[in-house]
Amino acid sequence: MEKFTNSYIGELRAPKDFEDEISKAEKAFEKAAHNVIGINADYEQVVHQADWHLKGVLHHTKGVFTSYTEFADGVSSRASIDPRPDVIILYAPSFQTMMFEFYALVNLSRITLDNLRFFLRPVFKTDFGQLPKSINKFLKGKTDCPAYFDLAHNAVLQYLSDLRDCIVHYRTFATSDNAVVVGNHVNQAEQEKLLSKNKWFDPMSKAYFRRVGDGVSVNILLPDRIFDHSNEKMVKFTYEERHNLLSQSMSFMRLICYTIGKVYSLLIEPGRPTFVFTKK
Repeated sequence: MEKFTNSYIGELRAPKDFEDEISKAEKAFEKAAHNVIGINADYEQVVHQADWHLKGVLHHTKGVFTSYTEFADGVSSRASIDPRPDVIILYAPSFQTMMFEFYALVNLSRITLDNLRFFLRPVFKTDFGQLPKSINKFLKGKTDCPAYFDLAHNAVLQYLSDLRDCIVHYRTFATSDNAVVVGNHVNQAEQEKLLSKNKWFDPMSKAYFRRVGDGVSVNILLPDRIFDHSNEKMVKFTYEERHNLLSQSMSFMRLICYTIGKVYSLLIEPGRPTFVFTKK
C-alpha cells in the first residue's frame, strides 16, 4: 500500500500535482480496504465504515480542488487585462462552492478522527464504552495504540480542530457569490479600507493574486491562528504565514489517509485485542 505523509506545510505545486495525488489516494485505498477484508473477514463492517469516511474526505478534497481551479482561472483572466488592476471584484459562485466543500471537508475530517475509536475497537482490550468520543479527549489520556502516537501534538490536527471549533461555535465561512481579490502589491491599509465597506467582502478566507512572468498566481488564504490556547480565546485573524486553502485541504486529506492507513495495518497486525486506554 502507498504511504501518505501528514506534513503540515504545503509546498508550492502545480494544480495537476494535487489532482494526481487525490487520484493516487483513491486507487491505493480502494485496494487496501479489500486487502484487509481478505485477511480478516470479521472486520468487514469496520473497514467499510472507515472506507466510507475516507472516500468522503477524498470527495470533498476533490471538490475544493475543482472549485479552486475554476475560481483561479476566472481571476487570472481578469488580472491579465490592460490596464492591469490592483483589485478585482467578480461574480464567482465557484468561490462559494469551494467554501461549501471546504466546510464539509473540515467537519468530516474531524468526525473521521473522532471515529477512530469505532474503527479500532477490534484491537482494544479496553471496553469500548470507556474510550472517549472525542479525538482531543482521547489524546489527553494514555494509550499504547500506535495509531494515536502521530496524532499527539500534531500541527495539522490542532489547526483542523481549531477551524472546526471556530465554524461550529464562533465564526462562519459564509460568503456572497461575489468575491474581491486583492493584488499582493496593495498595502495593508488600503486592503482594510476596501474590505471594511462591505463585510461580505471580508470573509474568513481571503483571496489574493500576483503576476508571475506571463501568468497569474491566485492564493486563497486561511488565518494563521484561530485561538490563543493559553486562554482559549479567539485571536485577531492575520494572514502573514500564508496558509493556502488548497494546500491546507491537501494536508487534511493526507492526515486522514495516513491515519486510516494506520488503522488498516493494525486490523491486520496485531488484528486482535491488544491495546489499552486509561485516563490520566
